[in-house]
Amino acid sequence: MRILKEPKRESYGISYSPRFTEEFKELVEKAIKKIEPFVKKEVSQSIVYFEIKENEVGDYECCDNDKCIKKAKKVIRESYGKGTHIKTHYYLGGGDYDSIETCGICGKPLNASLTWCESELEYLESEKWRAYFLKDEAFLIYCILQNSPTLDHGISEYAKKQDGKILKEALKNREKFFKRIEKLVKAIINIKLT
Repeated sequence: MRILKEPKRESYGISYSPRFTEEFKELVEKAIKKIEPFVKKEVSQSIVYFEIKENEVGDYECCDNDKCIKKAKKVIRESYGKGTHIKTHYYLGGGDYDSIETCGICGKPLNASLTWCESELEYLESEKWRAYFLKDEAFLIYCILQNSPTLDHGISEYAKKQDGKILKEALKNREKFFKRIEKLVKAIINIKLT
């Protein structure tokens, strides 16, 4: 089965943006429908991060829940000392993500969009795909499928302008990546989840 459509000629040249064939798009939609009932996570509206003396404090990002913000500040003060002035910043999603980040306090997802899903796909591939695992990871799988085709293995301007060898290699790598997506989609469709 062909996964991606051929590159498309546009007014500015050839577009190598990955686009699913109609047949594969239908399979992805079928897999999404099958996994959707197991997706139970609500995504935070914003990511909250903290700053002390104009320096961002890493490892304390949390969701927009007031209880989580209070708890995160308490943990920061335990680490940096009582009376530490902490600035709170709210970041409204968007941006480029290569993984699903979670609240350090309650575990709520901080994002559902993936610009790249290579690392998340590698995580899924490291496990045996049994019904319980696919159900436990339904949110992650849903995010990967919803965001596909992503910019993973996009064809760079550099590759487009080379002698053809680099472009062929980039297209081949991209094809391998989407074969992995196909394997995940077929597993979801073929494994009994209920």
